[in-house]
Amino acid sequence: MNLHKASGLIVALVLVARTAGDDVVAPGSQTLLAKDAPENVLPYVARLKSGSVEDRRAAAFALVRFGAGATDVVPALREALRDEDGSVRLEAADALWQVRRDPAAVATLGELLGHKADCPLPASPSGGCCSAGGVRPRDPNSSIRSAAAYFLGKLGADAKQAVPALVRALKDRDGAVRSQAALALWRIEKHPAAIPALLTVLKEDESRRFEAAMALSRIGPDARSAVPALVSALKDDGRPTRVQVARALWQIEKHPAAIPALLAVLKDRERQWRRQAAEALGGLGPEARAAIPALVEARWDGDELVRQNAARSLKMIDARPASKDEMTP
Repeated sequence: MNLHKASGLIVALVLVARTAGDDVVAPGSQTLLAKDAPENVLPYVARLKSGSVEDRRAAAFALVRFGAGATDVVPALREALRDEDGSVRLEAADALWQVRRDPAAVATLGELLGHKADCPLPASPSGGCCSAGGVRPRDPNSSIRSAAAYFLGKLGADAKQAVPALVRALKDRDGAVRSQAALALWRIEKHPAAIPALLTVLKEDESRRFEAAMALSRIGPDARSAVPALVSALKDDGRPTRVQVARALWQIEKHPAAIPALLAVLKDRERQWRRQAAEALGGLGPEARAAIPALVEARWDGDELVRQNAARSLKMIDARPASKDEMTP
């Protein structure tokens, strides 16, 4: 696999996990942590300066645990902000902010919002960077720009200096970048351009609608102006998008269309979509009691993960002990 493609894939996977709220170990850092004694910072600093791309990225991630007081940590991370690889700069900026809340970290993340984004969103489907037929070419660097926007949003008001760069990122040719930039702008200062930008992304292809719906669900009730577009997006052919749109509608205003949409996916022929729907219904909480009969039935599904997700969701919706008939599929 090409080094740049591999780097982009790894950054994308880390971003997905982090935005889902999981604790993530940077790729390769487990190897470093296992090999070196926790009190010895020097091997990490050395790898950050001269290791492979994966080692440099993992070393930046690992240095956070030593804190700002450890010898050479802050200078090494600051130096890594000038690394030739964007994913290393990304990890170093996040680490530097965690150990010292250094404004240079915010500046670097703002710069990464434009990482190899030399082609802005075209004014029409047939212009700019689009190929014949209006299809945008794949951008292997977009995951770095998305991650930079995500990290800035995580900083909240402390990332205010990056607002101009985030506003420019709303014109990025990649919908995932625009969605993350919009969510960051909302988290930093409830910027008025955020929700309109997400509404624009909702009109694009399935993967981009998914990203926009996820961002709108995190904005919550303040995104009520997006409800009509989200209801329309429930007709999307992509089941993952419908599941995420239903979640967003519920987070925004407990919309009555959310539960029926998820119940429809729960009956899908493909098990992976049934798994997602069964899990999502539990996230709606006690007010989703209308889903209990379908979830009870799903405990007899032919797929083990569907059964497990349905059982967990039943507990999240209804805390009462299950009957003997419900306990045994």
